[in-house]
Parts: sequence; structure tokens; C-alpha cells
Amino acid sequence: MTGYSDLIQGITYPLLLCGEAADFDSSSLKEWKDVVLQDILERYESANIFNVDECGRFYRILPDRTLCFKGEKCVGGKKSKERLTVLLAANMDGSEKIIPLVIGKFLKPRCMKNCNSLPLFYDTNSKAWMAADIWEKTLRRWDLNFSKQKRKVALIADNCTAHCTVDGLKSIELVFLPPNSTCVLQPLDQGIIQNFKAAYRNLLLQDMISAIDRKEQFQVSVLNAIFFIDQSWNMV
Repeated sequence: MTGYSDLIQGITYPLLLCGEAADFDSSSLKEWKDVVLQDILERYESANIFNVDECGRFYRILPDRTLCFKGEKCVGGKKSKERLTVLLAANMDGSEKIIPLVIGKFLKPRCMKNCNSLPLFYDTNSKAWMAADIWEKTLRRWDLNFSKQKRKVALIADNCTAHCTVDGLKSIELVFLPPNSTCVLQPLDQGIIQNFKAAYRNLLLQDMISAIDRKEQFQVSVLNAIFFIDQSWNMV
């Protein structure tokens, strides 16, 4: 994975290609970039500046319809039962990626009955969305890991309602992006998550082709998706 330090620095504001454009405040964003970001860059090395973001997907749907982005409505029905949310985080110089968190609807899906360990973290929410309790639990786990490494890090996140402030963190300084700025200022949204999703699509297609070659029905379980997510993140 290449670093994203140049992405924020190179952002210009006139071009907006997402639904947040109507509420976009270029002056506030410029102030955040010139003041808040510069302060972070002065106090932390790039290896200790992390960005965190979620992406959602309907994990069983083939590539032409497989993507669902944060903020899009998830209509009830069969597809909503197949949704997973993936929390990704990486540092500014591209040298470190944190093990992903996957959020599903069910605590123990049947496909995980005989699975003793997972390659990533798994949590549950009734809608398979990020929630404040999951966010806090995750940040406290990361904070403990960074504390063991004797590191102080800055963690840049958007102001999603589930992204609450977490008291008592010893090694993480939580820094929030300005409102409605994700589409232009979120580093992971500047190509990293796109590459992750492309890798997932490729793995899904490879699995489908393999099933066709074996003359078997193509099926993707939550457990399959978790291993695809792990592999995809390792490929970025």
C-alpha cells in the first residue's frame, strides 16, 4: 500500500463528486487542513498518523451490484440480511494496516459453528452497522495495543454519529474531520478503499469461476466473506 500523505495535501475544493457537495464548506475545510492537520503533522511522525473509515457491502452479490457505500440507504429485504460493514485503518506512510473489523447481524452464524479462530475481528449489530459501543470497544483495543508498543498515535476519523469520543485513551489522540468533508478529505476514500473493494470483487469472481469449473453451486457465506476481506486487505 502506498502512503496517503500526499492525498490530503493535494486536495482542491471546487470539484465535488458526492452527495455531500450541497453542505460542503470549503472555508471550514481549508481551516482544518491548514490548522488542525498541520498541527498533527508537526507533532506526529507519518507512521503514527492513522486514518479509519468504514465501507459496507452486500457480500453475496456479484460485482456489478456488490458495493454499498456508507450513507446509502439499505432497503429492507433479502439484501439487507446479507450486509456486512468493514472497518479499515492504515497509517499515513503506508507502512501499517490495522487488522480489519467486520460487523455482521448474527453473533454465531451457522457457517462459523466449527470455526475456532478468525483472521480478523468480528462483532455484531442488529443492522450490521457501526454503533457507538462497537466503536468504543475497538478504539480501546487499539489503544491497548499501541500502549504495549509504547506509541502515541493520531487517529483521523469522520464525524459519523457512531464515532463518539472515547474517554481515557492513553495512546490514541482522536481527531475528527469537519462535517460533510468525507468525500474530499477522508484519506482512505482517495483510492485505498476502492482498491480494497476491487480486490474483493476479484476474489469473489475467482471463487465463482472455481465453483463453475467444479460444477458446484456458487455460494458465499459470512465466513467466506471474512476470509475474502482479510485477503483483500492484505492485497492493498
